[in-house]
Amino acid sequence: MSIISSTPLLSKQKSQSYSSCDQGSGMAQIDPVVQLALQMLQQQAPILDRVENLKLGTQDIYSGQIKNGKPHGAGELKYAQGNRKKYEGEFADGLPDGEGRLWFQDGDIYVGSFVKGEREGRGEMAFIGGDKLSGNFSNGNDKVVGTFTWRSGKYFTGELRNGKFWDGDTYWFGSRDTSWKEGKTLCCNRDWHCTIQ
Repeated sequence: MSIISSTPLLSKQKSQSYSSCDQGSGMAQIDPVVQLALQMLQQQAPILDRVENLKLGTQDIYSGQIKNGKPHGAGELKYAQGNRKKYEGEFADGLPDGEGRLWFQDGDIYVGSFVKGEREGRGEMAFIGGDKLSGNFSNGNDKVVGTFTWRSGKYFTGELRNGKFWDGDTYWFGSRDTSWKEGKTLCCNRDWHCTIQ
């Protein structure tokens, strides 16, 4: 007795349709439920092709996976103009989206998360001079909550907005050095009673 015919969930009639062939076609019959499930999987699964040196409308050059003619999946984008040089990582609907690495023309490098082409989420920016910025990026580089560390070892921890220290403190050899409030330096006495400058 076969396993299929002994299974109470499958009738003998259904088990025979799996093993029998359509008259004259030589093709096995597929249960309509299984056929529907296969069709649904095919519709959900992304169809990814791979291209090399695809020139985009901006004259940028892309190599990697595509879906519906757009970068989608893993790939590399070389920028023709602007301050960005190259991006390697994940794409969605033609834009960097997911984890990736972005090189700038001046030598700076960002490694982290992207959403719709912008730095968004956890990441680290390594500057050519040896300074680093790590934290949570929002709206590209407009707002970063994290730590900026100078090559000297001095560091700022707090919020940066549009590249300016916004709210937080700088530390030097473990001691607080300067405080910042709404983008302005605070002048503080030894007891850390501060006024905005």
